[in-house]
Amino acid sequence: YDNRVNGLDLLHDNAQSAGLDVNHFFRNRNYGFTLKYGMSRVAGTQGAIYETQTAFERNFQRSDNTYRQVDSTRTELIGTFGTFSFGKRSGEWTWEVGSNYRSPGLELNDIGFLRQTDNVNNWIFTQYRINDENILFRQQRYRFYHEQNFDFGGTRTGWLVNMNMNVQFKNLWWFNQGIFFEGNSVNNAELRGGPSITFPGGFNYWYWIGTNKQKKVRLTFNNWYYWGAEDYWRGIGFNGGIILRPVDALRITFEPSVEIIDNDLQYVNNDNEEDGIYLLSQIKQKTYSMAIRANYNLTPNLTLEFWGQPFISSGKYDDFKRVTNSNASMLDDRFVRLDESIVVFNEEDEQYEVTEPTGPSFTFSDPDFNIVEFRSNLVMRWEYIPGSELFLVWSNNGSYFDQDDRSGFSRLSNQLNGLRGTNTFLIKYTYRFIL
Repeated sequence: YDNRVNGLDLLHDNAQSAGLDVNHFFRNRNYGFTLKYGMSRVAGTQGAIYETQTAFERNFQRSDNTYRQVDSTRTELIGTFGTFSFGKRSGEWTWEVGSNYRSPGLELNDIGFLRQTDNVNNWIFTQYRINDENILFRQQRYRFYHEQNFDFGGTRTGWLVNMNMNVQFKNLWWFNQGIFFEGNSVNNAELRGGPSITFPGGFNYWYWIGTNKQKKVRLTFNNWYYWGAEDYWRGIGFNGGIILRPVDALRITFEPSVEIIDNDLQYVNNDNEEDGIYLLSQIKQKTYSMAIRANYNLTPNLTLEFWGQPFISSGKYDDFKRVTNSNASMLDDRFVRLDESIVVFNEEDEQYEVTEPTGPSFTFSDPDFNIVEFRSNLVMRWEYIPGSELFLVWSNNGSYFDQDDRSGFSRLSNQLNGLRGTNTFLIKYTYRFIL
């Protein structure tokens, strides 16, 4: 089949992927290692492979990319990925060291979802477990995790330290909390094909509380805070859960969520990349959602599962900045703030016009957004023989978008009633071969 017949020459003509996954334990299963390796190959027209090289996941065209370059004559792209880890898997003390990588040429989006390539991640993890009851706890877990990240050019793109604890009280309630610190990070993709950019590090604290899992009604609550270094990023989030089990065969869950974010270095998508103009901005964003799940076992092998989520998010951009030296040692030297007097909004064209006295003149579209969505899936799953399943799926997606709506949550939430969505019906059949 030739994609070019329908003018789809920017799609891959074919794609292959393969992988190997090995887990091995020894010394009475106290120790073990994991080995994973895979590769991908995509082929198509020169235009299709050019688009793959310059996609967000790869950005071969970056001006500071010294180890991968765009080749407009290529008609295939090959990449690999791998993981190796080794550690102590049982006992009071457990630990693991490991490394994984995704090569710049990896492409798995024809069969799955791949967010980013060009990464080498090295980590060390240790945990201390106490399973003996005492006057307060039934069990305790204390964990430490450290990772270092690099790209294939040898640049350290980030590091973090994470410490957390997980305890269960004698009344079967749970309490978890943790903190993590991250240092300066170098992001190769944030400027969408432009040079890499350095972001300050930050600090995060979170905690989670859950009531007894064995009860007919269970409650959970999670709260997190994030503070970016040099006050460039601030955020807070709340997540709750109400889990109902009126009968053993039925489980219903409601999970409301609220996030409030204030980010001074948000990328502003515009059409000026070819001119070397990259804009950052402050964004103040509020997001509300409510995940609803219901699982009903008609028989031990036949289940009906529902998931639905109303989602509302609103973002307001302000304090625009033009990137000048994206990896300067001082944060304020990485960009030039655009004074309000030279940033004029043209209401007729719905775009900003910028005229710098000593810099370039350009325009960019209004990035503000107000989004309302409702997505749902209804799945019937039948395990007709052990390990083999048949899925019948009905998916519905509806959305509303308005840049100019400034009336807040109540006005946006009213749009949920009138959403018109698209319906998708799928059948999935799996069969397990036993050799």
